[in-house]
Amino acid sequence: MAAITKSYSAIPYLSNARSTIALEQVRDRAVEKGDDVVAAEAQTALHDNGRWRVGIDGWIAQNRSAARKGGETYAVDVEADFVIGRIYGILEGLSRRRAGTAAGKAAAKLVLDHFTDARGKSGMGVMAQVVYEEQLPRMRRFIAALDAEEGLARLVRIADWVDDLRGLEPRYARALSTTAGVTWGEVIALRNVAYDSLFAVVGLIAARHRREPATFAWLMAPIDDQINRAAEQNRRRRAGEAMVVNEDELSAEELLELEGVAEDADGDGVPDAGAPQAEGEPTGGGAGDAADEAGEAPAGEG
Repeated sequence: MAAITKSYSAIPYLSNARSTIALEQVRDRAVEKGDDVVAAEAQTALHDNGRWRVGIDGWIAQNRSAARKGGETYAVDVEADFVIGRIYGILEGLSRRRAGTAAGKAAAKLVLDHFTDARGKSGMGVMAQVVYEEQLPRMRRFIAALDAEEGLARLVRIADWVDDLRGLEPRYARALSTTAGVTWGEVIALRNVAYDSLFAVVGLIAARHRREPATFAWLMAPIDDQINRAAEQNRRRRAGEAMVVNEDELSAEELLELEGVAEDADGDGVPDAGAPQAEGEPTGGGAGDAADEAGEAPAGEG
């Protein structure tokens, strides 16, 4: 029992698609094995995954609609993206042209800390081309970093632009707080329910088949497989290897799964600032502590 407890004491968040595939296969294997209890639990988990899927689709649809209609969030986002673009351009240029100076070094650090993604790719899009609810805390972290060090904004020649960004921040927050329909927090809540259901399936399999190692392994194989696939995807991303997909053809949701998103531990509907695993979720799992994979959420209207 110790081996099972250690291996499955935590399971990484899998995307909606990955967990659905795994649960369908577990359900079918349980039916084949004649274990109606596990099959029923897997079907319940699939129901929760379906509700999560509906939440994801609703969030994407309403935000695409808002963008087309030019709503308040869209309008303030356009302004913020323009300012962020200017800031990044100045910092990136300064870090290259004045690399050996105090200003150049400070600019390079800001680029690394705020404009570089998990794969080491830099650009304004790291702050600006993410979901609205993620762009806001990234803007706030950037402003706070500059405010924490007196004279830093002027040293790197972006003081006026930072003042503009600071003025946009409360408007951005206000626009997000009045968004109707499915909220980002609701999507995260549905994701967490689905995750709990997946874990319940694992626990039930362990409870019923812990003394039958071969059966246990066979029933768990679909979940292990998806954990391994997620681990490989993350390994390749971190290593900067070419992905097997064409990112230009990915959906908004798939792009965010690829990039990753921070956990929303405080439940405020905004991915947490400074989360230690900003590209994924809690690690650990059946595949020998395989790897973290981003919890799923729709992507980049920001």
